[in-house]
Amino acid sequence: MTTTTRESDSHDLRGIAAMLAKARELPPLERAPLYIRAGNYLAHFRSGRPQAVWVPLVRAAGLSQRRAYELMSIAAGGRRALQQLRAEKAATARRHRGIDQDEVKKL
Repeated sequence: MTTTTRESDSHDLRGIAAMLAKARELPPLERAPLYIRAGNYLAHFRSGRPQAVWVPLVRAAGLSQRRAYELMSIAAGGRRALQQLRAEKAATARRHRGIDQDEVKKL
């Protein structure tokens, strides 16, 4: 089990952050391959590390723990998981804005 951090860890995380920045420049429907690749890198980076070591490293790279787990989930499930995630986030956003489903159907 790897419990120490290495200099290459920050390099790896900077690469993941750059990959996600590149994804944000693309149209939404073209982002999936980069999200899947970033999720695979994060899953590999996560393996063998306790959460107490892994979470601060991910946060230092500018990602929240939740977003890191979302990306790993997208990588594990592929495109379908990404579409499901988008639908869940859209529903949450509508709920927070006070828009109910009946109003959305009228639009």
